[in-house]
Amino acid sequence: MIIIDARASYKSVAKSLHWLMLALLVVQFAIAWSMPELGRGSVPTGFIGWHLSVGVAILAVMIVPLGPP
Repeated sequence: MIIIDARASYKSVAKSLHWLMLALLVVQFAIAWSMPELGRGSVPTGFIGWHLSVGVAILAVMIVPLGPP
């Protein structure tokens, strides 16, 4: 039988951020796969806009743990 020390486990906030990051990455890849071809003059609408927004959300979730304890 394996005994797990409760003090050594991750906090619920860390677990939530981990699974949120996974969900955002899955959505990001799904959007990227279905995006039209991009060119220099592409306007960020539709899937391109969503792709940029999800990317900013991923960046925000990555920065949250770096904040004050």
